Amino acid sequence: MALATKQRDRPHARLYAEWLHLPAWDALSPEAITLLVTLMARFRPFDGNCIALSDRQATALAHCSRPTAVKAVASLVELGWLEIEAIGSFRGARDKRISRYSLTCQPRYAGEPAKMTFLHWRPLASGQKENRKRPQSAPTRAKEQTDDDRLHIASHDAQIVDITGASSNSGRPVH
Repeated sequence: MALATKQRDRPHARLYAEWLHLPAWDALSPEAITLLVTLMARFRPFDGNCIALSDRQATALAHCSRPTAVKAVASLVELGWLEIEAIGSFRGARDKRISRYSLTCQPRYAGEPAKMTFLHWRPLASGQKENRKRPQSAPTRAKEQTDDDRLHIASHDAQIVDITGASSNSGRPVH
């Protein structure tokens, strides 16, 4: 067997140079970067993209204190590098107590594309309370329209009046 096939499933992390210039990468702490690269290196496509990760495991992988590791995991989720699959609890079966995450740079199931949520993350503008949601790939205008928007008046002497007062010609007919 050739040397290349023997090393096919060796632990590695595929990190693209263009990712290093993303705002989502710049916002990561050093502990979050360490944790992310370690999780990416442990990813195996045949095992599925579901990572069971407790606070203690995150602490050991990131080589930091427990509160710092919790913040690192939270920032990875917020910035779109990880996605929460199941939140752990203190009760129930032991295998259900640990939170489960998936890497967004890898497909969740075989044959699906990767979500790559971190590509769409942007930092907050000054004064903004929460981060913008991921943009929709194809906005559906029909769902957003109300019945009034769909109503077309065919009369020639109909007037359109702005009742919100937002435009400069409120109260004047539009021709």
